[in-house]
Amino acid sequence: MSLVLERLDGAADGVGSGTLQLYLRDHGISASQPTVGRILRELDHDGLTVKVSNRGRVLTEKGRARLELLRFENTRHQWAEGLLRNVAPPSRADFLPILEALALIEGEIARLAAGRATDEQIKEMQAVVEEQRKNLENPMRGAQQGTDFHHLLGNASGNRFLQLAKRMLWDVNRALQDLWYEANIVTGTSSYPAHLRLAQAVAAHDPRVAQRAMRDHFDVFARAVKQHLQRISTTEGVATVISSRRSHRSNDPRKPL
Repeated sequence: MSLVLERLDGAADGVGSGTLQLYLRDHGISASQPTVGRILRELDHDGLTVKVSNRGRVLTEKGRARLELLRFENTRHQWAEGLLRNVAPPSRADFLPILEALALIEGEIARLAAGRATDEQIKEMQAVVEEQRKNLENPMRGAQQGTDFHHLLGNASGNRFLQLAKRMLWDVNRALQDLWYEANIVTGTSSYPAHLRLAQAVAAHDPRVAQRAMRDHFDVFARAVKQHLQRISTTEGVATVISSRRSHRSNDPRKPL
């Protein structure tokens, strides 16, 4: 979708499905003209594009806002990839074990919070989750409210030592902490549903459901980080092989001068 919106951006006279089909083909995407037409109708339905006579579509204000959001997300996604690439491999190896430990600690915090949270603390958590929902269309998608929610959950647990253990683990790997703040970008999904589920479990004073919800929340992030690491490892391995072959060729005495 982002490629279609990019092509329509700035096209005041409208762009037709045939032009878009060629544009997508030039960017490595094979799509039939009926498929492109279906995509355009869906964009029309969502209010992102509008048809101008017989010339084709143009972006609406809502469409331009969506394109800006997609551009921002792409930039943050590239930042996350760059952050992981710049971390030395030995430190990358710590990411998943640290997340495993944090999932256990945060799960216990959620369990205790569900049993101990006061009415006032529950209202605070619900208010923060609602504020996150209102910010889902913003570029950061409620990242700050997500951080605030975890802080409130920790306070509601009533166990400062678990909170201290959590802070110590985050401090072990600051790069991982930065990625956690950008979890919405790293995972490609909003953390709002997970936080809503947690807030509901705490409000119902259901420790088991709260603990499970937190473990599921961390599992989504851990899987996304693992996928990023595997992709980086693969590309670095290919780059190493290519570099080795080039070095071998340059040192080959049989190579003609």
